[in-house]
Amino acid sequence: MKKTKPKRFTDEFKAKVINEYLEGKGGRRALAKKYGLIPSTIKYWLDTRDKNGKLKEDKRKNNIYQFPSKRI
Repeated sequence: MKKTKPKRFTDEFKAKVINEYLEGKGGRRALAKKYGLIPSTIKYWLDTRDKNGKLKEDKRKNNIYQFPSKRI
């Protein structure tokens, strides 16, 4: 199975998607489909804003998460 690198998104791109969501230009599912994301990514970005609406620093930037494979 080919390994792929996790996608990284700029703060500008995240802000664009969040602003579209907040302006009612689409729900999480529709925007995820439009931008090739999964809805939970948009939810994470929404949840990680501070009280002023600014994106907080992503503490996961330097971490690589690996999930154990399921063996059948």
